[in-house]
Amino acid sequence: MATLSSIGVLASAMGPSVEKSSKGILADVLKCIGDNKKHMRECTLTALDSWVAATQLDKMVPYIAVALGDQKSGSEGRKDLFDWLSKHVSKMSDPAEALPLLKPSASSLMDKSSEVRKAAETFMNEVLKICGQAAVAKNLRDLPSPTMAIVAERLKLSSVHEGISDSVKTVTTSMSLPSKGGLKNIKPGLNDRSSNVGKAASQRGVPARASVTMISSQDSLQSQALFNIKDSNKEDRERRVLVRKFKFEEPRREQIDELKVDLFKHFREDVSLRLWNSDFKRQIDGIELLQKALPSSGKEVVELLDILLRWFVLRFCESNTTCLLKVLDFLPELFDGLKDQSYMLTEAEAAIFLPCLIEKSGHNIEKVREKMGELIKQMINIYSLPKLLPYILEGLRSKNNRTRIECVDIIGYFMDHNGTEVGGLLKNLPSVAALTAERDGEIRKAALNTLATAYKNLGDDVWRYVGKLSDAQRSMLDDRFKWKAREMDKRREGRPGDARAALRRSVRENGSDVAEQSGELVSRSMAGSMMSRENFGYADAHTVPRQMAAAVTGPADWREALDIVALGLPEQSVEGMKVICHELTQAVDPESSALDDLIKEADRLVSCLSVMVPKTFNFSLSGASSRSCKYVLNTLMQTFQIKRLAHAVKEGTLDNLITELLLWLLDERVPLMDDGSQLLKALNVLMLKILDNAERTSSFVVLINLLRPLDPSRWPSPTPSESLAVKNQKFSDLVVKCLIKLTKVLQSTIYEVDLDRILQSVHIYLQELGMEEIRRRAGADDKPLRMVKTVLHELVKLRGTAIKGHLSMVPIDAEPQPIILAYIDLNLQTLAAARMLTPSGPMGQTHWGDAASNTPNPSIHSTDAQLKQELAAVFKKIGDKQTCTIGLYELYRITQLYPKVLIYSLSFRMQVKHLERTSEMG
Repeated sequence: MATLSSIGVLASAMGPSVEKSSKGILADVLKCIGDNKKHMRECTLTALDSWVAATQLDKMVPYIAVALGDQKSGSEGRKDLFDWLSKHVSKMSDPAEALPLLKPSASSLMDKSSEVRKAAETFMNEVLKICGQAAVAKNLRDLPSPTMAIVAERLKLSSVHEGISDSVKTVTTSMSLPSKGGLKNIKPGLNDRSSNVGKAASQRGVPARASVTMISSQDSLQSQALFNIKDSNKEDRERRVLVRKFKFEEPRREQIDELKVDLFKHFREDVSLRLWNSDFKRQIDGIELLQKALPSSGKEVVELLDILLRWFVLRFCESNTTCLLKVLDFLPELFDGLKDQSYMLTEAEAAIFLPCLIEKSGHNIEKVREKMGELIKQMINIYSLPKLLPYILEGLRSKNNRTRIECVDIIGYFMDHNGTEVGGLLKNLPSVAALTAERDGEIRKAALNTLATAYKNLGDDVWRYVGKLSDAQRSMLDDRFKWKAREMDKRREGRPGDARAALRRSVRENGSDVAEQSGELVSRSMAGSMMSRENFGYADAHTVPRQMAAAVTGPADWREALDIVALGLPEQSVEGMKVICHELTQAVDPESSALDDLIKEADRLVSCLSVMVPKTFNFSLSGASSRSCKYVLNTLMQTFQIKRLAHAVKEGTLDNLITELLLWLLDERVPLMDDGSQLLKALNVLMLKILDNAERTSSFVVLINLLRPLDPSRWPSPTPSESLAVKNQKFSDLVVKCLIKLTKVLQSTIYEVDLDRILQSVHIYLQELGMEEIRRRAGADDKPLRMVKTVLHELVKLRGTAIKGHLSMVPIDAEPQPIILAYIDLNLQTLAAARMLTPSGPMGQTHWGDAASNTPNPSIHSTDAQLKQELAAVFKKIGDKQTCTIGLYELYRITQLYPKVLIYSLSFRMQVKHLERTSEMG
């Protein structure tokens, strides 16, 4: 305080020259305004009074702008600074110098302190008086629209209102920020009913008819995409959002501000307004909109997942149970969708969401606690258990006893379902054992139950892992362990630790033999050429012998085995795959009823195994045995031998699996591995088996999609000897081979496939290329493009003009017309000219409806009328820049089919003659 007084006296003595002689001191003086002590703040304001008298406020504006934007200063200090500015701003020699203070002040209009908000509004109104509306509006023009709406409402800026959309105008003070203390002090906001919109508008002085405009603008939003990922940069957002890992902290004000900006930038406006509204009913409406869009927006949800998780954290911090339950109903669907895409949370996403989920799992409402507990258990599908455990351990140190109890129970659950040695659970037993000394009886009970579960798996070895305990604690544990042993004996579950000992003994005695047996079987069944059709009869050679599978004493059943495989640990997953292979062998038996249960989990099984493919190969490349690789490929082979199981695999899962198999077939390191040649043969034969038995429509769609350049991050490792273009070319060649195999048998399988979906994939591929790229690639003899044309040609050849009835998923009415329509016309004409097709209607017809509309009665239309129709359609294509070349080819075909047709245009005649000469030379 003495220093501040000295600075004030010095400024008064020096006068204007103090500004040049003491740069930097003012910034330090302004930091003192955030002090908690009132006397300190008063001394700071006195020093500022002396300074402003000596140098004028104009010279101090840059330093004050920084101080206003400092989020660390207390609310009392910011309020005092705004009050001080309000007194002095009117005395400025140049009022325009005050404008830079507006933007830092605008954020304070949303401060959690009402006093700060009021002081900021008073100051901004003072600036408005001396500078005028036009200057203020111009200075605030680039503020985010939600902030702009609040500023315009508080300051009554009509010129700013004109730049804001009607729907954003409805967001005023109802969008106040949640407070840090549990986010409880939120007042109800506006709802979206027309009557209330009109009422709110009239209260603000807006004409009643404006409400109609608001409603119409809301309706127009429904046609827009719900998500906008055009300018999204997830990595930058994750770096920007600094959160403390493991330990939960309430969202800070600046974090909430950033979330609001991101939400309105990347989500449709009506959805953003609902999600950010303080009325929980509006928030529920927003969640329902997200819920409807979830199945069809997987890519967008993954890109914007960090924003969604930050919003969910805000909802967890609120006290509204109805909205919270709605969120807890939505999150399992979201996580299931991420699991179906084989997506794993990033470290930043986990750090955003998991600390809050763990901390709030001890909610005082039992139903909420149950849902949160199930959600934590579900997390291992999208975030590995070893990474999840530190967050749960942090929950053991929570101040909320219910949270600690839930975390102890969850550790017990993972021990019971995944084993004590999975994910480092043994290392966490001392933390659980320490809770047996707690005064709260419920915490002690939960800790004793979890340790009893550990005793069930480990037996007396559990004492080695519980750490240092008092005599009283050891006595409690000894009593609980004896009780657990009696319970196991009653249920005939054996003695504690028996299962673990038997499993270790089985692995020690049989592990190497099993690997050798499975290797011999792979070698024996896969001898022969890589793409030989004769090698498909694989059912006689069981990958894992029945006697071996029956001897396994690991997982109790195939569901538990699948849970072990889902953990993604190469060595541990082998035991789970043994049981699954045995179950698949039994399912082949016609008298077995196990197949129906397996079909329900087929997609999950293949999804887990496709994730295991790169993990096991990388594990083996690091120097380990190739045993786990063989088991993964064997289990997949067993699965795809059963056609009903193969058909139950979803398209997304099939896409991931085929991509991984083709990538490892091309990897130059595989032949250098142990049994590398056998693994290559296994990969190849498995790929053939998938093409044979998987759902054919999905296979076509996946392979056509894979003809596009592959994302560089999907390659197992960079190959210095080859460029990315060369690797993509090799990958495309393999995909083309797979498509050739499927296309060759189309004649016998044409009625097994969904033609509409295949044509949609062809349409998307051609449209993404565009006519210019298609022409360029056609000259370069591009294999992927040629393969797509071959598939389309074969479909047209087999279905004739009826193919036009399968375009329900192609926007046939779009302008310009989709490229696929021109190619279908061209194929129909070419096939008709070669007498390989009898057209049932005019070959160049412009109507693309159902099959019935494409089969007119020949007696109604004469040959001349048909010819006129064809020529009209051809010239329409020639007139379109995108389909001009195709149109000229069709014109040439017509001159071949109808030699009497006269072409009066000299230019057209010359081009047709050129095509004729080219055809003769070919």
